[in-house]
Amino acid sequence: MSYLRTLLRDDAIRRLPLWTVITALNTSVLIGSIALGMARAGGASPPISRFVFPLWLAVAIYLSFGPIRTRCRPLDLALPLSARHLWLAHAGATVLAGTLLLTASAAVVVAYGGVLGQPWTSAGLLALVVQLVAATALAVVFLQGARLEAWRVPVTAAWVLRLVVALVAILAWGLLAADGPPALALVPAALAGLLALWIHRSVPQAFDLVVTGGRGAAAEARPGPGLAAGAGWAAESPAAGALRSGHTRWSTLLAILYNVPPWGPFTLVVLCVFVALGGVLLSNGVAAWVPDVEMRLIFLPFTVYIMFSIIGPLTYRLQHVDPLPVSRRTLFMALMAPLALALFVGYGAGWWAHTVARPDLVQFHIATSRGETDRWVHVPPAYLEIAPTSDVPELTAPWGESHPASSAPLSRRHPDGATIYSPFNTPDEGSARFEAWLLGRAIEAVYGHTVPPEQIVERYFVVEGDRVVGIAGGGVPLRTDLQQLSPKPGGPDLAVVLALTAVPFLLLTSLFFTTFRARVGDRARKVTFWSVLAVAMVAMIGHIPLMELGILDLLGSRILFEKLVLALGRTPEVLAVTWTLAAASIVAAYLLAQRQFLRVELPSKPSKFTLVDWGAPNA
Repeated sequence: MSYLRTLLRDDAIRRLPLWTVITALNTSVLIGSIALGMARAGGASPPISRFVFPLWLAVAIYLSFGPIRTRCRPLDLALPLSARHLWLAHAGATVLAGTLLLTASAAVVVAYGGVLGQPWTSAGLLALVVQLVAATALAVVFLQGARLEAWRVPVTAAWVLRLVVALVAILAWGLLAADGPPALALVPAALAGLLALWIHRSVPQAFDLVVTGGRGAAAEARPGPGLAAGAGWAAESPAAGALRSGHTRWSTLLAILYNVPPWGPFTLVVLCVFVALGGVLLSNGVAAWVPDVEMRLIFLPFTVYIMFSIIGPLTYRLQHVDPLPVSRRTLFMALMAPLALALFVGYGAGWWAHTVARPDLVQFHIATSRGETDRWVHVPPAYLEIAPTSDVPELTAPWGESHPASSAPLSRRHPDGATIYSPFNTPDEGSARFEAWLLGRAIEAVYGHTVPPEQIVERYFVVEGDRVVGIAGGGVPLRTDLQQLSPKPGGPDLAVVLALTAVPFLLLTSLFFTTFRARVGDRARKVTFWSVLAVAMVAMIGHIPLMELGILDLLGSRILFEKLVLALGRTPEVLAVTWTLAAASIVAAYLLAQRQFLRVELPSKPSKFTLVDWGAPNA
């Protein structure tokens, strides 16, 4: 068999289309953040070194979790192919896959450059890609120098250390050579060729079929057709003896269901951390560290994506717990309960962090730039307004002083259309009394407490003439007084967020379990799983091109969402109806997903819904 044919049959090439899509989507998110930073910096084009990390991350994720360790399939060991032939084909396939992934990521950068009208397609980007390709080739050869006798390299401390060294080396070379000429790539390329020649001569004539060491053997073992159920559990997981050791039913189920590769017994901890992170983001807890974050709605599909991506791998153990004297309703609850608990814990932690870090919902700011002084009142987005046209109302104080409200178009493509404005700010320079009146309006709107303008001027402002030039005590008196006030009751934020997260997740889970039928093949199940994840990923990043094209404004979307939530809590009756509808919708979606789970027909061989290279390939 020729090297080319073996190379094209390698898993590094066969799985490349899916990895390319995911890599491009991931790079799109990172480049979108760079584009946002560039827009805030006045449209200045970032240096070429700014793109090193997004491109490096694309290949780093692939080298960490892709089919790198698997040099061939078990069937290849029975063919008249030498280990050197298989090693060289796999190394070449991995280098080719890394090159194509870097090219796909660079294409995303070029696409964003075209949308923004930036010269990112210059020779600098091409030279950076060439440098990273050469460094990736050297890293791949270095990684393939591990355990030359093994057809599949086990995960050991030595492998992890080798991987870290390789990834750091790629990043370091990219940063050092980002502004250098393409000829510099000859250095890592030459080293890769020399190292490959030396390692190739050290590869044995044949690979060992049984590899000792690492975590793979225990995690990948499956009971044979002649094993009884109890023996199968014992071969499958250390938790198999839990029933005999007196463990409870729930601890046994969780120990088995959440003991899947690559994390083994730490699977439950790792997955709950990610789901809890989604809860923190949904609660707007990130605002404790990043004020005025406007991406909360994007975290809804992100959390659905995280939770759904967990369900697929967890089906790997269903064959081993289904014969147990436990109802499928209990099994389904065992799958859902840890995710729900982690989401609640994360949401609570984020809410607490946000409350502790920013107890003053109303703030007064003053800043001087280029000889001009700006003053503004900061309020939560729910208290901003949206006008149907660019004609925003005038802000008129009781004594007659009037100024237009600060405003911005909801869409850059329609500057005369819907407009966001603040009832508590004006672009004009108002008197100290007028600024105090605006601040008092904000305090009354948020806290329901009335403070006369004269008291605000005397206690909180530093005034020269008739203008505010500073904040008394650095803002400490204002902050201290506001901390003693309780804001008006908010809306049913938790109910709305849970409904918008749990219902889509449960409906998608229900759809996924409909593919577990005898008439549905493994390929159809995988296509359904990855298609759902792709849709969720598109929902996460779809705002980026819409925002750059001026069609969507994240702040405007968040204002509408926050105002809706606030309106749902105006009266106890509306609040009760909202909670009832949210709970009913979640329960209905749960029962629908449970119904599909009860009808599941488990295949004889579990499907692998993961890109992580933890399972032996099919022979």
